[in-house]
Formats: sequence, C-alpha cells, structure tokens
Amino acid sequence: MQRNDATIKKYIKQLNTFAFPLIANFAAAYFMEVTDEAIIARISTSAFTAVSLVNGLVHMVAGVLGVITIYFNTRGAKEWGADNQKGLEEEWNSSLLLSFILGFAFLILMLFGSELILGGMYGLSGETLDHAKLFALPMSLFVLLQLLLFAYGTYFRICNITKWVFWGTTVASLLDVGLDYLFVYGAFGFPKLGTAMVGWSTILALCINLMMYAFFLKKKDFFAFLHLKKYISKAIGHLKASFILMGQEILEGSVLVLGLQMIIIRIGEIEYAGYAIIMDLMNFILIFHYIYGSATLSLVGKSLGGNDKKGLQLYPKWAVILASTFYISVGVCFYFLRFYLTGFISNDPMPVGVATDYLMFFMVASGTGVVSYIYRSGLQALEEYNFIFRVTVVTGIVTLVAMLILTFVYSLGLYGIAFAQLVNGILAGAIYFEKYRKNCHSHHEKQ
Repeated sequence: MQRNDATIKKYIKQLNTFAFPLIANFAAAYFMEVTDEAIIARISTSAFTAVSLVNGLVHMVAGVLGVITIYFNTRGAKEWGADNQKGLEEEWNSSLLLSFILGFAFLILMLFGSELILGGMYGLSGETLDHAKLFALPMSLFVLLQLLLFAYGTYFRICNITKWVFWGTTVASLLDVGLDYLFVYGAFGFPKLGTAMVGWSTILALCINLMMYAFFLKKKDFFAFLHLKKYISKAIGHLKASFILMGQEILEGSVLVLGLQMIIIRIGEIEYAGYAIIMDLMNFILIFHYIYGSATLSLVGKSLGGNDKKGLQLYPKWAVILASTFYISVGVCFYFLRFYLTGFISNDPMPVGVATDYLMFFMVASGTGVVSYIYRSGLQALEEYNFIFRVTVVTGIVTLVAMLILTFVYSLGLYGIAFAQLVNGILAGAIYFEKYRKNCHSHHEKQ
C-alpha cells in the first residue's frame, strides 16, 4: 500500500512540477487581457462590447494559426535530442518565416476589411462599430506579433530556458497595464486617448516582449537569408502538417466561439457585455484545465515512449483530479467575491447585474469540460488526431444547434447558452474518456 502511495505521489509531483511555472506565465498574460477590458469598461458599455469582440476575434485567429508551433515543437525537440543545433535553427527559422507570412496576411485583411468583418459578421453598428474600428486598427498587428512570440516561446521551451518566457510576459503585462492606466484612464493628469490607445498599448507591450526575446537570443541568427529557399520549403511542410490541427482548432475554438458570439450579441448588447464579464472571470479559472491538459500531453507521450503503463493510466486521472480541485476552490472564491470582481471589470450596473446573476450557471457548465480537455490531450499524445477531429465536428454541431433552439425557440437566453455548454462538456468528456481507456487497454495487450 505504501509503495502504491509513493508511486501516486511521484506522478502527482511530476504533474505539478510541469504545471506550476506555466500557471504563473498564463496568469501574467491573463492579467494583461482582463485589465484592458476593465479599463475600457469605464469609457462605456459600447466600448467594452467592441473591445471584447475584437479581442475575441484576434485571439481566436492567433490560436488557430498558432498551432503551427506544435509541429515546430515536435521537429525541434527531435533535433535537440539528436544534438543537432543546426537542424534546430533551421526548423526555428522556418517557423519564424511561416509565422511572419501568416501574421502579415491577417494584418492586410484587418486593415482593408475590418468594417466588413465587424459590421457584417457581428452586426455591429453606430457607436459600438466606431469603437470596434478604432480598436481594430492597432490590433491588426496582434496576430503577427503573437505568432512570432509563439515561435520564440517554443524555442525557449525546447532549449529548457523557459524563464525568459516568464520574464518577457511579465514585463509586457506590467507595461500594458501601466500605459492603459495613464493614457486611457487618464491617471495623474495624462490625456485620455480613448479606445484606440487600449490597442496601441497592447501592441507596444508585445513589441517590447519580442525585442526582449530577440535580445535573450542575440547570439542566434534571426534569419539566414542565404538559405531562404530551404526555409520556404520547410515552412510549407510545417503548414501542411498543421492543417488537421488547424481544422480542429477552427471548429472548436473558432466556429463555435464565433457562433456563440453571434447568438449572444443578438440576444442583446447588455447580455453580451455581461457574458464578456463572466468569460473574463472564467478564463482565469479555466487555466487549470489548459495547464494540466498540457502536462498530460507531454507526460503521457513520455510514458508511451518509456512503456510506463502506470503513467498512461495515472497521469490523466490525477490531472483531472488536480485541475478539478483547483477549479472548484478558485471558483468558490470567485463566486463569493463576484460582486467585487465584476465591479472591478465594469462599473456599468446593467452588465454587472447580468454577470452576477449568471456566473454560477456558467461555472457549472464550464466545469464539465475538465474531463474532456485532459483526456483529449491524452489522445493527442497517442496521435488520435483524426478521431479528435471527428468528435469535435459532431459535438460542435450539436452544441450550436442546442444553443439556437434553447435561445431562440424556447427563449431561455443565457440559460440556454450555459445548458448547451454543459451538454457539450459531458458528451465530449464521456467520448474521450472511453476512447482513451480502450487505447490504453490495447497498448497493454500489445506489450
């Protein structure tokens, strides 16, 4: 019994050792995003809604395109393990090139098509559309900068120098908040520069972050143009290999999110603003899902390579337990502090009232996603990409249809949105758990 307890403690320690530094990094990035919205909420509800929508759009695109660094991580780690520094540099430069091309393409799209996107897709008009266009101008650079930062961050993780990721993110977060406080909130007599400055402060902070990364790697060639043809060829390979991951991210993180936003904005602007406040709070609580999911992805892969049968079983199981424990603990604290926390994000009583009324329902709904996310991460380590993609399609369609029916046919409003998310979490969690269990059983039989 004692030996079994010692084994479990070993796996728990490895999960936490992997997770805790990432939690600190994620918290710093979250702090930068939520303070942007908290400060802009002091301008007006329409400004807050506009910033929330544009933020959601650019983060969604960055998330979809950012999966190219997953392939770079795989290739780069192999080169690092083979002690092939030249090969690692080639993979990194190829990833940088692809990141620049994709980010620049989005920049052009936003510069010339932002009004069509915001007015046509989201149905914005009047003052809200004006605020959205002002904010979208600087934020058109967000995806380009973020993709380059993803490539640098992945390089740091491969080389086991993740402290620079933490320091870069922390400095950027503090700079962004400071600029917003001075030039948007108008502290200490500084001029109030409005919605656009929220975007420019974020972009400036990301530029400083990128410059810090470049400085930390000052002995590395940013680009060896003599080998540009080789990097273009490798970049195309990165892109092709990332298509299925992009498809999954688009369906789950983009189509569903876009559909959700379009449904809620048509319920009402106040309801959308209230939902945005809820998501600002939920995004912090949900970091435990994402972090322990990342830990599961890495550690299950190592267990598979090392034929560690116990690890295959225990890592996702205890990742679910740990993530759920943190989620519930922080969630309870947030619920009891909900009036203070929602009031910090916005001083408009109407969306704050919506947020405090519905917060508990969305906490319960989102909590069901922990099993889904962590066991899906385990299946990714087992290279079950096609299965995950198919499940994503089915559960995404079911969720969107449920949202439409519950919201517009039965007029349940945000209650319908929360219930549909609850169904999605339970359905996907059950499917991924059973598939992972069967795969582990099959793996054991082969040994």
